[in-house]
Amino acid sequence: MKQIVFMIVSAIFLSVSAFAQDFNPKFGKVSDAEVSMAACEIDPEAAAMYIYDIGNISFSNRFEVVHDVYVRIKIFKKEAVDMADVSVPYVSSNDITETVRGVEANTYNMEDGKLVKTEMPKKNVFKEKVSDVLNLIKFSLPEVREGSVIEYKYSLSTSSLYRTPDLVIQHKYPVLHSRMEVGLPEFIGFNVRSQGRFPLNVNRDIGATNFTVGNMKYNINKVIVNHDNVPALKSEPMIWCLEDYRAKLETEVSGIELHVADVHISEQYSHSWADVNKALQESKLGECQKAKNPFKDEVKAITSQSIPEKDKIREILCLVRDKVKCEKDLGLIPDSPSAVVKKGKGDRADLNNLLSVALKDAGFQTEILFLNPRSLGRLSYFPTIQQIGTFVVGVKDTEGNLYCLDAGDPESDLNVMDPDFLVKNARIFGRNDDGWLDMSSLAQNSESVMVLASLEENGDLKGNYMETLTNQYAYSFNDDYHSAESEDKFIEENIEKENKIEVSSASFDGVGTMNVNTKVNFTMETDKTGDHIYINPTIIQFLGSNPFDRQQRTLPVEFDITGNTSMQVTLMLPEGFKVEESPSNIRVSACGGDVVFRYLAQVTGNTISARLTLSINRVFFDTEEYEDLRLLFGKIAEICNSKIVIKKS
Repeated sequence: MKQIVFMIVSAIFLSVSAFAQDFNPKFGKVSDAEVSMAACEIDPEAAAMYIYDIGNISFSNRFEVVHDVYVRIKIFKKEAVDMADVSVPYVSSNDITETVRGVEANTYNMEDGKLVKTEMPKKNVFKEKVSDVLNLIKFSLPEVREGSVIEYKYSLSTSSLYRTPDLVIQHKYPVLHSRMEVGLPEFIGFNVRSQGRFPLNVNRDIGATNFTVGNMKYNINKVIVNHDNVPALKSEPMIWCLEDYRAKLETEVSGIELHVADVHISEQYSHSWADVNKALQESKLGECQKAKNPFKDEVKAITSQSIPEKDKIREILCLVRDKVKCEKDLGLIPDSPSAVVKKGKGDRADLNNLLSVALKDAGFQTEILFLNPRSLGRLSYFPTIQQIGTFVVGVKDTEGNLYCLDAGDPESDLNVMDPDFLVKNARIFGRNDDGWLDMSSLAQNSESVMVLASLEENGDLKGNYMETLTNQYAYSFNDDYHSAESEDKFIEENIEKENKIEVSSASFDGVGTMNVNTKVNFTMETDKTGDHIYINPTIIQFLGSNPFDRQQRTLPVEFDITGNTSMQVTLMLPEGFKVEESPSNIRVSACGGDVVFRYLAQVTGNTISARLTLSINRVFFDTEEYEDLRLLFGKIAEICNSKIVIKKS
């Protein structure tokens, strides 16, 4: 069997290698074999394949960084035809001038057994202005359909040595041959870093060519990444940001040291976090952090109360949110607190700066916590202001406890906020080497449910359940509750449909706080066959299905939050009914005990009691832990979808 598998794999490899040998990476040299390909050898389900993906970063005699791009793509399925619509972003500002040159593109089809080439007309290339600084060059290749091969090339030049593009190696579709190269003269220092889960072969070399300045010749230092058969980057469930796992090469120019005749050019471009801190301290952010508190009287009234420090912090948070509304999601550089209060609205930077100023006026020590929301990807390895999305506020009480706050989120509380902001790598403003803060598990989160139901003579259920939600669980409830059109609609969508019950009455206590209590009275139809009744052991939903039903996984698993969930179920049977079957008790743990599930049930007389608990103690689980998670959640789903079999005697 192993020999057969080896022969099949070898045949595929040789087939792909043969294709690669027959193909020519030069623009315009597309072969009949490429256009005649019926499917992708390295991924038969792929709708398209990059035959060549070539990128080259170099330094021109104009003293510009030039990014040359050449792409050749085979279209296998109609869903990939949109690959013929290309957008190239570039920047034009007072500090940076970028230019896109040399756009050319061709489409190749087989017609009546002959290879037909269609050149892209110049009218298909146009410019689109996105903002004051960001522009797009857009072009569309003609005559693209299933079976087509398309190719295009362009050069993006930039006047800024500091702004070097990433060389992306992994795409939505697989790549037959990828070659990425950075080649800069030795008077330019630069660093490279590979990112992603796909291992890259990074090779360094001093090329045979050199760069001439005046009468001086300088060697070209090169970094080359050359790969065949790069798999597609495919989305999987429970991933915060797919871009975090894309294979690519990040380049940072650290500086220039050039002597030409009597002229000495020496500049440093790379930044440390100390440089970033200094730049932000000298920006309007640093200025606004020193501004006066516009809520001085209100804050004084709060601090004069004989209440715990946590409550004072919470009241100041509520004060800022009540006075100023957040009109945008993100923001980094705030306006002055007085201007923000006068407008009555602002972005996250405006509100959180205002919160920090108010807390400092109350005598608390605050910190600015820079971050990127999970959905936008982690902060860059290379320290840079451009990669920071926004900030929240950290505040310490007199005992040194740190609370993270977000005034831009009306549902948030101390250490409780939108899970998108619970990042693993927030950056503390003013810190240098030790400035990272893990915000992924700030609060103790719990969900406790008690279900009490009785079986009616007709075989249906009648009962109630009480649910207590704290911190992040309460946050999610509040978000859903306030997003619903009405309370009745919330009950219909979030309780009745989810649990397949009919609600006769419901009450909610603590809405808008981080401790929400729900009480629901309900009736439920059961499955019946003859004199047998089938009831789910949890009655209301605990886990509908295994979220890890795939046999294999290539990316890590990222949960939204950590937390403990417990459910106590009591089911009372009338006289003349008895239990014939019920799920077995079970205790399973995974990933070093960081995920634990228990199910314990017993029958006493005409009462069935069951208790379920699930603890998740961290949010990040690497790929090698996936099988553990798959098996554990498979057991949970098996219990939750099993049936208690009751027979009427």
